[in-house]
Amino acid sequence: MEKKDFLHDFLQTYKDNRDLNDDLHEKLLEKNNLADWTGLLKERSQKMRFIYGETEEMLATIRDYLDEILTDNDAEMLFDVIMDLYYCGYDDFEVMSTIANKLISYYEMRNDLDHRVFLYHLMGFETTEFYSRTMGDAGLGVAIDYYQRVISLRAHYVEVSDPRIRRCFFTAYSNLIAPLTEICPFLQDSVYDYYYAVMDLFNNPAVQTLDGDKPFLPLVMAKINEDILYSEAYVDNLKERQRGQFIKIAEQAKRELDLGRREDPSGAVMRAYHKARILAGRMKVREVVEEQISLITDDLRFPNYSDPENEDRELDVFFNYHDTGISILKYLKDSEFTPAERREYLERFFNKVTHVHQTAPYHFFTSRLNSASAEWFKAVEPFMETLEEKRNYLSKIIISRQPITYLHSLMVVQIAQAITNVYLWTNPEEFIGILGCKDVDEVKKKSEEIKRYVCDCGMLHDIGKCLITDVINQQWRRLCGEEQDLIRLHPEKGLMLVNEDPQFAPYFDVIVGHHKYYDGKGGYPVAFDNTKSPIKIIIDIITIADSIDAATDVYCRNYARGKSFQELLQELTERAGTRYHPGIVKLLNDNTGLQSHLEYITGEGRIETYFAAFREIISL
Repeated sequence: MEKKDFLHDFLQTYKDNRDLNDDLHEKLLEKNNLADWTGLLKERSQKMRFIYGETEEMLATIRDYLDEILTDNDAEMLFDVIMDLYYCGYDDFEVMSTIANKLISYYEMRNDLDHRVFLYHLMGFETTEFYSRTMGDAGLGVAIDYYQRVISLRAHYVEVSDPRIRRCFFTAYSNLIAPLTEICPFLQDSVYDYYYAVMDLFNNPAVQTLDGDKPFLPLVMAKINEDILYSEAYVDNLKERQRGQFIKIAEQAKRELDLGRREDPSGAVMRAYHKARILAGRMKVREVVEEQISLITDDLRFPNYSDPENEDRELDVFFNYHDTGISILKYLKDSEFTPAERREYLERFFNKVTHVHQTAPYHFFTSRLNSASAEWFKAVEPFMETLEEKRNYLSKIIISRQPITYLHSLMVVQIAQAITNVYLWTNPEEFIGILGCKDVDEVKKKSEEIKRYVCDCGMLHDIGKCLITDVINQQWRRLCGEEQDLIRLHPEKGLMLVNEDPQFAPYFDVIVGHHKYYDGKGGYPVAFDNTKSPIKIIIDIITIADSIDAATDVYCRNYARGKSFQELLQELTERAGTRYHPGIVKLLNDNTGLQSHLEYITGEGRIETYFAAFREIISL
């Protein structure tokens, strides 16, 4: 097949497969009887395996093309492919970066301005999207470098022929101002430099002559004028001169709002104005808290998630709730509030913001809302009093925003519980030290508590996946190296989510250590020594339960053929003493009753577990 025809087919097939992936997932949330739902689950599994294979085959052909010496025609066709994917919203870090990196070298050698600006912008965007969801700045230095390459070419603005690509100059500034400065503290000192530089670009007579009448310019400048207001989150850390700049910008934004010259659907103007008033000594923190709570409880309408024509507007409303709620929680940490006052204030707005989170459909800006849900838990968790309250809320986040992880966690709980029910009685001495047990007699007395503890560990072990949901949910092709690296970070990300709360301390080692080998010589994270953990037996149980579910899952893991329990048992036996706890593996081999029970859980019982879980998700 000619390259032109193949690339045309690839573009259409890739889009169709991505759309089908989303459609199949949405349909799972609509079925409400077991027979129909089971049929759809099996259909989804078969179709996703086909999509996975077809996409991999086509990507392999594209990689072969990229290994060849590109002609001008080849390069232009590949450029058109990723430009089409970008503007149609089919973001995919691996696909985009694989093609773009080859084209960047090609067009840099030819000093092609239009192509370079777009490709730098594209890589800045894809890298930001890929790494910014992990609540850290690792990898974002690359995104910053690409955006700085774009703005370094701003003197050549009028030489860029395509207005869509000229817009990339403004978008680069926008993303440097927010979200990158919010995530990367080392960039925050430069935020107002970026802002005034982009204002100079906007006011440049040559830019106005060329694009002053273009629709994109007022839109992107409105976005930038909102972006700069998000510096209120870290303005306390900036120099006095910069705080003065923030106050001036925030007060100007409020004047424009009062005069009807701008709107504030996201609430950024009011939050920045409140912060500016506090910095200027014109409002007290308590007054701001009262005003912001009143905004949530009395003024904000509920987002209309079913309005596809105005999704961006409804996203603003969602984040008005979310960001204003986060703002209140930060102010409530002020020492002037007593614990009782904090609780009283929290009760006035917490349920409404949480309801906004939990009722958002899964397909509604999935990536952004997944990150927001984790951020909301991290912010509100210090205000919760009991561990049960915190665990339940964290479970709801997993249910509503990461159903695949929730299904997996339920399976791990059932498998771990089945193993513990037997192993606790055959090898009680291994549980000495768990929950403070001093001897075998105390282990037996506390057996029910230990079983509940194991179940709680199973539910919490993968909470770090809430921070990398885009990668977890990507099942239409093989994961690339960077994506696999992110997957390996989920234990540390999970620990980061709860490590400031001593009530979660009993679960720390399971969260961070469930991918370490039994002998401590393999797995990840490398720095964690599971062999010295006081709850090593619990880690070992969760580790083997995790592996049993992953290996036997034929519905949610399209990258591998699910094994039968007997096939898996042979694999566990071969790696007993190195990767897996030898005593547990021996139990699995010797106890035919346990084998039968686990075969049921991972086979016929899996459908029942999944269906019950999806009914729970739908009911939220």
